[in-house]
Amino acid sequence: MVIWIIGLSGVGKTTLAEEVVRLARQDGKTVAQLDGDVMRSVWGDNLGHTLEDRKKNADRLHGLCRYLEGEGVHVVAPVLSLFQETRDKNRRELRDYYEVYIKCPMENLVLRDSKGLYARARRGEIELPGVNMRFEEPCAPDLVIENAGSRNELLSYAPMLAQKLVRSGRMAYSYTARDLLHEPENYFYAPFGGKDFVKAWKRCREESLTAWAGAEAMGPCPGDLTETERELWRLASTGQKPTGKDAVLIEGLLRRFEVSKKLPATLVPPRYSCVRASDRLTRPHAYACLGAILALSAAEEPDMRQLNCLLKINDLLCSLSSLPSELFPLARRALAGELTAVQGWAQRSHLCK
Repeated sequence: MVIWIIGLSGVGKTTLAEEVVRLARQDGKTVAQLDGDVMRSVWGDNLGHTLEDRKKNADRLHGLCRYLEGEGVHVVAPVLSLFQETRDKNRRELRDYYEVYIKCPMENLVLRDSKGLYARARRGEIELPGVNMRFEEPCAPDLVIENAGSRNELLSYAPMLAQKLVRSGRMAYSYTARDLLHEPENYFYAPFGGKDFVKAWKRCREESLTAWAGAEAMGPCPGDLTETERELWRLASTGQKPTGKDAVLIEGLLRRFEVSKKLPATLVPPRYSCVRASDRLTRPHAYACLGAILALSAAEEPDMRQLNCLLKINDLLCSLSSLPSELFPLARRALAGELTAVQGWAQRSHLCK
């Protein structure tokens, strides 16, 4: 697999790449880090920084990535990657290619610029992408990271990227391959995929449980929640199955979730079962809460309809590139409930030997 990390000078490409490589190697993976600037010296320092030489450097990096991937070596490449043409070539010719674009406001880059490159470019002493040399933003990166915050914020993406290297070559659990929270269209399940598919599903859940390790208790309720999020947070915090009006509220939300795989921001009784795009929640809070609530029933003999919704909610949570840490306890509870329920159902159905 090749993870191609793009961004302007000083954006944090190498910082992220080093952590991804470290974590993947801890898991026993053979990984090469190909830093664009370092590779210039490997080639023999025979390239300058003109557009033509930068294109040659990009072509050489592509060729080396292709060779290493063919030899079973994973690659993490933190590179400027000025040319969309190179990225398109990567996507066409590399077997397993994942593109990460790190963005950062120019004022932050200037403040971080320990080498003084941006100041020199502004004085006209050198050509630098983003200042006086054109930089083509990637058209369709697999992951966009806004790195205007702390180093820890940037490094929080490293475990997910390292796991992509660890999982590469194994059958993937396809329902978490894209961001289901922000996916504009509904998604539907395909026919059952056999034992390999079940292994992929279980591995996906277990890896997410590991990634979301931490505090077991819920924190205080965030102050900026919508009506739906507040009600679900309240119910999830009790740790008890909803009854009475609360059970009716959950039933109404499940009816709407079943149709569109999305939850509404408001609790006004809808005219239609689907959730309109303008009313869809685009944060994971309500989904993590509802998953934790459904997990309470899943611990007993589960209602198959509720279990089906729990599976889809957990697919959505596991599809996200990162999850707010305050949701870890809820998401872990939802996953643990699903794993317990599916195992119990399989044993009762004599599918588990």
